[in-house]
Amino acid sequence: MAIDIQQYEVMDRVRTTSELSEIVQRIKRPGEPFCTNYFIQPADAQRLIDQGRMFQQVMDRVAYLLIQEDDFLRLHFISRGEQPIADTLHALSLDGQHAVVVDIPGRRDDTESISRCFRSSGFRPYAVFQRMSRVVGSDVATEMSDPDIVFAQIEEAPLVHQMLCHQFDKYSEHLPTCQDIETSIHQQAILVARIDGRIGGLLYFERFGVSTMLRYWLVEEAFRGHRLGARLMHRYFNECRNARRFMLWVDMANHNAILRYQHYGYASDGTLDNIFIINENGARPCQASLPIS
Repeated sequence: MAIDIQQYEVMDRVRTTSELSEIVQRIKRPGEPFCTNYFIQPADAQRLIDQGRMFQQVMDRVAYLLIQEDDFLRLHFISRGEQPIADTLHALSLDGQHAVVVDIPGRRDDTESISRCFRSSGFRPYAVFQRMSRVVGSDVATEMSDPDIVFAQIEEAPLVHQMLCHQFDKYSEHLPTCQDIETSIHQQAILVARIDGRIGGLLYFERFGVSTMLRYWLVEEAFRGHRLGARLMHRYFNECRNARRFMLWVDMANHNAILRYQHYGYASDGTLDNIFIINENGARPCQASLPIS
């Protein structure tokens, strides 16, 4: 059941990006420890604020931001070090009815103490993702022309959303909304394999500066065995041929996916995303294999 953001008044809503900047500046002090898991791009933050989906609770040395994502909430923290989190998590205003997910990215040794804070406050480990990077010039041939691999059209946004929600875990995969998908289509950042008028697979990516992030890559079961996954990946590499850094996040339990990414020149760079959850309803779906062929 989706959260009614008009009724969710446990925290104060963030009204403007200026208010958000003031929150960050209030916590961040020169010469004092600082830690955060808030890395949302300004344009994305503006969209969340405009949609009324960002809430805040500011305490003495730490600020918490909650992002409403359909039927659960994603928690961000901005803190003067780890101790304020340990001191205040118990006082965080949550309604107790909706799952709350927190991502703690970083090197293993750098995130262990913050992870302990959340475990001590009732959050349980949900998943661990690793970041993988691809060296530019990795020895993978690219296919320059493939008429079946094209950019998604705006009218296909609902179908793309349905495919992603069916194949990927909502708590750990940061699934986009239909509006996000429409924006990405306008930016020509979603490739689809269109076979006989149907979408047989897709590859969803982002560009920022000289880097690119592969977000989702899948082939529908009925279309497997036709190298659509490989053809999508080759087209992606060609579209981003001027990028200097290729990145992605993958569930460490998904060994099949890791092997496939390694085939395309990706390797772990040592950065992890430790994902914790509280008030979860239902068991986590099995993700033993990547939906690619």
